Parts: sequence; structure tokens; C-alpha cells
Amino acid sequence: MDAQLKGTFYYFLTNMKRPFLIFWAILVGFMLITYGMSYLFADTATVIAYDLSFPIYIFGAILGFHTVKSCIPYLIKMGSTRANIFVVSGASLFALACLNAMIANTIYVIVEKVHSEVKSAIFTLETGENSYTFSHLADLVMDSTWYSRVVIDASIGFFLLAAFFLLALIFYRYGFIGGFGTLGIFMGTIAFGIERGWLIDFFSSIFSNFHFTFFYQLMLTGIVIYLLSYVLMRRLTI
Repeated sequence: MDAQLKGTFYYFLTNMKRPFLIFWAILVGFMLITYGMSYLFADTATVIAYDLSFPIYIFGAILGFHTVKSCIPYLIKMGSTRANIFVVSGASLFALACLNAMIANTIYVIVEKVHSEVKSAIFTLETGENSYTFSHLADLVMDSTWYSRVVIDASIGFFLLAAFFLLALIFYRYGFIGGFGTLGIFMGTIAFGIERGWLIDFFSSIFSNFHFTFFYQLMLTGIVIYLLSYVLMRRLTI
């Protein structure tokens, strides 16, 4: 690994370290306070259940968007090549998605051991005459294990990271007009698809054949989206 690639990687890690630590400190701190209060003020009618997946999805999407403005201009100014930035940012975002998933589900396993109420289902999905209750998407596709939950959270997390990274590049490259124009086209396509019915048929087809391999496909889709971002990155200016 050459010195420039090492320097780029170090800068990315340094830039991501602070928000990563703040995010997990707040999330874990809030959980400890809540569970502590539940023991101090015990109420059999109260059930506490956490889903850490959704917070890490949102955090990843925000950080993926923020990374473009906070890291890339500085690295280009310092002389790092677009290819090095592309490789390092992709590896860093992928590692972030996997690390978030592993931490979230390790915490889930620990809390499950000491606080059995975490097993309570916190989501309900209704499809026609059927109703499903679950605490994680893994409950819908296979036996919920640490591995299955990590794969699902990592795939969704990286997909959102890649999508928002690409969106941030569009904003950076083409300004508010290009960025909001892209969002408008995306929302218009969704509305048109719903109105025509083909989007509903598409998602119905997915859920009717829903299985674990979908999340490997989602991860691959995220990788493809990230690869597309190089088209914009290679022409970026500061």
C-alpha cells in the first residue's frame, strides 16, 4: 500500500471516528438509562423493547451523505487521486456498515440475556388476511441468529450508505438544482409506478418470494450503486 493510499485511509478513519463514537455513546447511554429506570421503577405492565437496526440505518445514510462534503474536497486539495479516494471511501463505508451491524446485534444478544423482555415483538406486518409480528427482519426469512441479523443490517446499511453517498456527489457536482432535480425525478418515478401499479406488483413479487438471499442481492445492488459513483467522482473539482 503506497503512502498516499495510507494517508487517505487514515484521514477517512479519523474523520469518521468522532461521529461514530458520539452516535454509539448516545445510543448505549440512552439504553442504559432506560433499562436502569425500568428496574428502579418496575411496572409489570410496561415492556421495554429496542430495535437498534433503524438507528444504524439512519446514521449510516447521514454519514454517507456527510462524507462527500467533509472528506473528498480536502483530500483532492491535498493531492490524493480520485482512484485512491474512491477505493478508500468504499472500503470505509463498507466496514462502517458491517461494524455497525455487528455492534448493534452484539448489544441485542447481551440485552437479551439479561433482559428477557427484549424478545417482545415490536413490529406488525399485515398482508391481506395474515398478520406477522417480529422484532427484526430476520424473523421473517429464517431463524433469527446473530449472523442472519448482521448480514441483514449490513446489507441494508451499506445500500443506504452507497445511495446517499451517490446523492451527495450529485449535490456536490451539480448543486441544489441537480440534487433536488434528481430527488424530484426519483419521487416522480415512484408516484408514477404506484399510480400505474407496476411498482406495487414489483414489491408484491419480492415479498411473495421473500428469502434470505434477497439481502445478499441488496448488498450487491449497493456495491453497483457505489461503483456508479466513480463516474461523478472522477470529474470532481474543489
